[in-house]
Amino acid sequence: MASVTIRITEEARAALETLAEAKNQTVSDLLRAAIDQTLGAGTQFDTALDVPSFLSPAQRLLLAQQRETLATLADDDSEREEHTLAAEALREGFAGEYGNIFGYLEPELDLNQCQFLWDILDMFRVLKASIATFTEEEVTELGQLVSRAKFDGFDLSDPVEGRMLAYLRYLLRTDRWTEVRPRLDEIGDDGNSHSRRLPSYERMLAVFKPIWSEAVRRGDFGRDRWMSVDQVREITEARAARMPRRR
Repeated sequence: MASVTIRITEEARAALETLAEAKNQTVSDLLRAAIDQTLGAGTQFDTALDVPSFLSPAQRLLLAQQRETLATLADDDSEREEHTLAAEALREGFAGEYGNIFGYLEPELDLNQCQFLWDILDMFRVLKASIATFTEEEVTELGQLVSRAKFDGFDLSDPVEGRMLAYLRYLLRTDRWTEVRPRLDEIGDDGNSHSRRLPSYERMLAVFKPIWSEAVRRGDFGRDRWMSVDQVREITEARAARMPRRR
C-alpha cells in the first residue's frame, strides 16, 4: 500500500486524534475513509455502533446520575428497574454492560456521510431544474434518461442507506430539500427503494461534480438555464443501466 505525507496544524492533529479515539479507530483509518469518500472509491461506511469499552469516572458519574433521575420519573416498575440497573452498572464500571446501556442508540451518520447525502440531493435538484428549462423536443431527445434524472430513494434494509433515508426524512421535517417530498410519494413506502441506490448515485456524482463546479465558477447557470441537454445526458448515462428504474 502506498503512503502519503501531509502537513497539518497542531489543532487539526489534535482534533483528528480526539475523533479517532471516540470512534475507536486510528487516525489513518479516518483519513483513508475520507480519501475514499472524496475519490468515490466505493462508499464504505462503518455502521457498527461505537459502544465504548471505557468511560472516565466523570462520564460514569454523570450518566449514572441521569439514569437515576430517569428511574425516579419512570411510570412503571420495569422501566424503573431498567434505569436503576443501568445506573448501577455505570457506577460500578461494569464495562461488559455498556452494550446494553448504549444499545438503543442508532449508529452515527457522521459529517462526511451527511454531506454525501446533501450532494446527492443537490445533484437531483439541479437535474430537475435543468430539465424544467428544456423544450419538448429536448426532453423527447433525452428519452428514458429523464427517468434516470429522478431521485429514487434509499434501501431501508441496507444499514447505510437506511440511515440516510432516516436523515432525509428528518431534513424534510426541518423544511430542507422539500422538493423531494412529492418524489417520495411517487416512490411509495416513504422513499424505500427496496434495493441499493448508493452505487448508482456515486457514479452520477462523479460526473456531476466537475461539471457543476465549473458552471458555478463561471456563473454559467441561472433561472433560465442550468445544465445543457448534453450534460444531463452525460450524468444520467453514468447511472447503471441494469438498475430497475421507477416511473
